[in-house]
Amino acid sequence: MQNDNMKYIPRGIGDFFSLKNENYYYVDKTNYIEVLEETRLKYIFFLRPRRFGKTLLISTLANYYDVNKKDTFDKIFNETYIKDNPTPLKNSYYILRFDFSKIGTSESLEKIERAFNKSIYNSIEKFYSDYKDVIANDSEFLNAYTALDSAFSLIDVFCTKMSNRNLKLYVLIDEYDNFANNLLMDKGEEDYLSITHGTGFFRSFFTAIKAGTSSCVDRFFITGVSQLVLSDVTSGMNIGSNISFRNDFNSMTGFNDKDVEEILEYYISFDKIKREDKEEIKKIFKAYYNNYCFSENFEERVHNPNMVLYFLDAYMSRKRIPSELIESSFATDYRKLEYLVIKNKQISDNFNVLQEVMTNGDVTSELVESFPIREIENSSEFVSLLYYLGLLTVKERAGLVKYKFCIPNLAIKKIVYGYMTRALNEVFEVKNSFIYELQNAFDKMAINGEWEKALSLCIESYYNKTSVRDTNGKELALKMFVLAYLSFDAYHVAQSEPELNRGYADIYLKSSILGEAYTKYEYLFEFKYIKSEDSENEERLQKVINEKLEMAKAQLKKYEESGMLEEAKKAGREVKKIVIIGSSKKLEYMSQVE
Repeated sequence: MQNDNMKYIPRGIGDFFSLKNENYYYVDKTNYIEVLEETRLKYIFFLRPRRFGKTLLISTLANYYDVNKKDTFDKIFNETYIKDNPTPLKNSYYILRFDFSKIGTSESLEKIERAFNKSIYNSIEKFYSDYKDVIANDSEFLNAYTALDSAFSLIDVFCTKMSNRNLKLYVLIDEYDNFANNLLMDKGEEDYLSITHGTGFFRSFFTAIKAGTSSCVDRFFITGVSQLVLSDVTSGMNIGSNISFRNDFNSMTGFNDKDVEEILEYYISFDKIKREDKEEIKKIFKAYYNNYCFSENFEERVHNPNMVLYFLDAYMSRKRIPSELIESSFATDYRKLEYLVIKNKQISDNFNVLQEVMTNGDVTSELVESFPIREIENSSEFVSLLYYLGLLTVKERAGLVKYKFCIPNLAIKKIVYGYMTRALNEVFEVKNSFIYELQNAFDKMAINGEWEKALSLCIESYYNKTSVRDTNGKELALKMFVLAYLSFDAYHVAQSEPELNRGYADIYLKSSILGEAYTKYEYLFEFKYIKSEDSENEERLQKVINEKLEMAKAQLKKYEESGMLEEAKKAGREVKKIVIIGSSKKLEYMSQVE
């Protein structure tokens, strides 16, 4: 097929008008406009992880409801659901948009507030520019707004003027919590609380928006990442409804399986994707980008759209499956979050939640709908925050009010493991040279079957580092420590507690999708622990080691009959079985068993 009319990959395109007008591929989500209106809710909050299509959703709503877009509606919304099924509210609002993602947080609080007020002023100025044919020659405009020195006053005066003109507004706010979260990470809790509580300027802004609903603000739609800022700033704006966990909006952003299938078939038809690569690509998508669930519709899992588009763009430019499956900037989005698990060079209680997820594969908790900053160290609130950030997802229900949460996919697992490792490195002051040596050892482990050095480096680091300082580190499980450092293994994927022949192995180090062509060895690790009292007497210690070793051998023999291991053997990879026995003081035994 000719490529002349082929739609471009819309990577990084968050403007609906540009996307449609400049021939980009659009995954049609306009049916949700109808669903939103059917809820009869006027004031809506919608939360999703970063890079999950929220900006495009806001832009779609703006183009659909804008009174200025009546004449271009058919062109803009061509080939969409809503074009053929318009709602009565189509093109019936004046749109006031805010975007807080560009407000910096490195300056003083006074300068940050001025930047915030300026962004409000700019949005109002753009409103006047967009609707100058309707709001002609407001001679008071510049004088009225430039004289105001607070976001509350700006919105208050603006709403009064619009109400006097009998205009009906739809307020759209994108990434409402972005700059407040950055302030928390850059400046700390005290400065964050000063803007989100009491008469803080950020809280006052939302108070003004709420006041506007009694005059000209007929509807608002607000997107963000988490409940954290929402809980702190919006008690003065409690009229809003959070639809983030409703079944009918599970895939309002993100790509479901049908979306992915249609994208792949479209580009296959233009010979931009090889038909023979399709199943391999879907396998990669499922492993690395899929499995998000934002409701109790557990059967419908959602792909991260940004990562899918990144992959397709890389594939088409290189004409092959890219070797790097995670966009580098995607991982850096989460690096500032280390403050959640490290305080004053000490590991906080939140670390235990991540430890449980890493070692057990999931964690059971309530999904908390409101958690201010002062409660973030409670385990349920921390789990919920990780869910909203996209680092955990809902796996299944676990009782009346609780759910099981798990890491959604391998891309996020790599980020979480790296996140944990950096936390450990900071607390225990691990040098970069150690990481480099460890990565080289992992290479030999996969290709040559030389496992001793890699495991010795991990285990020696655990005992050396957790014994030198009186911290929570002494209580860290050896298995968790090893899991964290396995994130540097490019050839394998570390599976914690996989089910193998009606049993659960401690760690199965399975070849990664991209490592399959190079990896000749996979590994099963079985960890055993010796109590302090059993290690005090040498004769007793040796007896316990022998008992633990026989138990480990029996378990590994049982796992050997698993279909998963048979799959490795068919692919020509040897599965080595390693027993690791440790006490509270040192490594007592480590060996490969046949």
